Amino acid sequence: MSEFSMNEPFEPIERHHPRMPPTTAFGLKPLIDRGFRISVGAYSYGTPALKWNEAEKTAHSVEIGAFCSIAAEVSIYVGTQGIHPLDFVSTYPMRMVFGPVAGAERPAGYERDLSVVIGSDVWIGRDTIIQAGVRIGHGAVIGTRALVTSDIEPYTIAAGIPAKPLRKRFTDEQIARFLALKWWTWEEERIRKVLRQFATRDIDWALDALEAVAP
Repeated sequence: MSEFSMNEPFEPIERHHPRMPPTTAFGLKPLIDRGFRISVGAYSYGTPALKWNEAEKTAHSVEIGAFCSIAAEVSIYVGTQGIHPLDFVSTYPMRMVFGPVAGAERPAGYERDLSVVIGSDVWIGRDTIIQAGVRIGHGAVIGTRALVTSDIEPYTIAAGIPAKPLRKRFTDEQIARFLALKWWTWEEERIRKVLRQFATRDIDWALDALEAVAP
């Protein structure tokens, strides 16, 4: 198995990367300017719809790595938005109508980290829904119209409702090498030296070349 742990923190990501495509910047920058904790890495494109309560904009965060491909109509839930209490008398959000209740307990679903972290080199298919608290590992692929309710390991292809792992993209050894390389953190000039290796099915040959120019 790869050495990656879903409890391992991702590398810090710039808050609003200058290499972000204009359409992505246009969609997310207004939220960033309003104080929502959003970070997007270099070259990532797509503008997911963020389902996120304004009152919780500093309590949680969304981190999207570099070189991510996010298709149209992707939704990401952040914080308690969309979480209804399954362990209360009713699933209806009573406080929305009647206001806060003295001594009210917090639903079990609120007692966890409800931020969303998407690694680098991740491809997310159209109409996917990602629920709060999910972490998607580097190199993962999420199939069209998936409902992602739990963590997805690096370089795993997942699909369905709820999303389940279908297979790994590469062998465990190859995945470990990619995670060690972290090529998505490289400067543009270094990546340009090995562009040919990004267009081959010979993964071992590509890995050898990338490792040869790695910092």
